[in-house]
Amino acid sequence: MSGRPHISEKEKEKKKKLLVELLSKTPIVETACQKVSITRMMFYRWKEDDSDFTEAIEEALSVSRERTNDLAESQIINKIKDDHFGACTFWLRNNCKRYHTKKAITAEVDNTNKHFNITISEARGANNVDEIRKLKTQTKEKIERLLDLVF
Repeated sequence: MSGRPHISEKEKEKKKKLLVELLSKTPIVETACQKVSITRMMFYRWKEDDSDFTEAIEEALSVSRERTNDLAESQIINKIKDDHFGACTFWLRNNCKRYHTKKAITAEVDNTNKHFNITISEARGANNVDEIRKLKTQTKEKIERLLDLVF
């Protein structure tokens, strides 16, 4: 016999139904598991073993995430109405193309030794350092290929 506590099929189905209900309200698996007194490991085992349960869970999570997104948006809109500059900026950067962060790339090329320097600057604040590094690397590779063709 394994060290796991035994749950009857009836109790298991009851807990699964309650999990679906809880996750349709709040998309936090850990909290739902605690409320029905099961481990996350058991939850994911049930998901793996029961495709109907998995489908119900995914639908419940989708519904609760949409509900949470609506709540978050309403809070941002309330902050905008209260003249909160940060909320205004956040909304515009994420909902209006004119306010998205823009990147400017400049390159200086020295024809004598195929040396070049690339500068990438943010027109409106730094968003993602890894993205900027990747863009710089891609630009450098393109310039190197061009220099190889020219020289």
